[in-house]
Amino acid sequence: MIYDNILRLPGNNKTGIEEFERPRFKELLPKHLLLKALKLKNIGNKTAILCSNTDGHGIYSAEENKEFSLAGLVHYVKTENSILFMDATSKDLKKIIQDPEYKNIFLIGHSSYHSWCASDKSVDWYDVGKMVKFHLKEGIFANFGCGAIHSWNQIPLGYFVVNNPENLFGKDAEYVDSEEISDFSRLSKLRRMPSLEFLIQ
Repeated sequence: MIYDNILRLPGNNKTGIEEFERPRFKELLPKHLLLKALKLKNIGNKTAILCSNTDGHGIYSAEENKEFSLAGLVHYVKTENSILFMDATSKDLKKIIQDPEYKNIFLIGHSSYHSWCASDKSVDWYDVGKMVKFHLKEGIFANFGCGAIHSWNQIPLGYFVVNNPENLFGKDAEYVDSEEISDFSRLSKLRRMPSLEFLIQ
């Protein structure tokens, strides 16, 4: 298949996919492209705010986040449709991703450009991509934590969750201090993306 030929390219700054990441990306890509082609999207308009309990690690605790998370989201979504998940786990995230009633997902806690530290374990773009089943999200997927990028890997955490990568928000190659975690206005569209879909057009 055409994506198979593309993935033989060396991992570099053109593809945004590291050599060791290539098999995992290749595994998730067919399902993602199929869901896009079939236009299978969420049907609801809910927003999930998943707040990891990261007490004692330099970021505000889940309990402290509770006071300002909903208020901060007014920049992006209607908060009356928002649900806050305290001490959110990877299972919570999986449930939200697979629930078509949810349109937007906001993650709070330790993170990188490619991963999020849930209350139970860390998940990366591949783990999150495997959670996707029967639809893609039309809304925002925002990873509000540090946005460190590892080497040439330019695969954002929510890449395989959303229908449009323009709806991926977070910190692009930046770190977030604990006092900044409540400032949702600092979110920006992610610029670094794997260029695979551009190459196969």
